[in-house]
Amino acid sequence: MTKQKFILGLLGLLVTVPPCWQIASDMLATYELRLDLRDISRQNGARIGLYSPASDDQLRYTAISDAKYHGILLEPRQVIIRRIPTDSFPILYVSADYTLPVNLFGYSLPLHFIATSDR
Repeated sequence: MTKQKFILGLLGLLVTVPPCWQIASDMLATYELRLDLRDISRQNGARIGLYSPASDDQLRYTAISDAKYHGILLEPRQVIIRRIPTDSFPILYVSADYTLPVNLFGYSLPLHFIATSDR
């Protein structure tokens, strides 16, 4: 009886660990992308006058290349950039809206993620 319990427990682990691993790695990649989007939106060098503020296309390209580094493939239409004007320096909002697949033994489950530069 103990061998059967052991085999069933091992089979249960073999069935649950790979999908959980994929979901956890996708969530970690989204977290890292969110940190990168925060850095992009701050534009510290432009705030202190080190260089001129980046255009929307430059910010979009930077966000796409950072996402690619984390294994997330984005298209330019998936990156949203908003500028909110203020008296000194505009507040920049960057977000990425994407879906990543999780493969479950022949079945693909799409998981939807939104990474934003909100604090």
